[in-house]
Amino acid sequence: MFDFKPGQSIRFTITKVPGSASGKSTILRLMRQDGAMRKALRRGQKERFRKTRVYIRGGRDFYIRPRAGKIAIVATGETWTMDYIPHLAGDLRSVEKYVSAEVL
Repeated sequence: MFDFKPGQSIRFTITKVPGSASGKSTILRLMRQDGAMRKALRRGQKERFRKTRVYIRGGRDFYIRPRAGKIAIVATGETWTMDYIPHLAGDLRSVEKYVSAEVL
């Protein structure tokens, strides 16, 4: 089991891809804690908002929203760095057999 202190920087590496969809979504949620991924997701959101096309049909505005890009991908060998937060302990415990951790 992982034993970290709050605020520690940790690098995680995916050693095995989970077979269940819930395991993959948990890892994706943890990957989005990385600062670089947060920045890329926020930038993409602003770009999509700027590029949203609006046209009028029947007196109403209709929006053509671009799809979001997939920044985080669950694959063997993918790494991310995040600061440990105690409320993430349950998520880390559920995927500990799929990831390895290294304290920075």
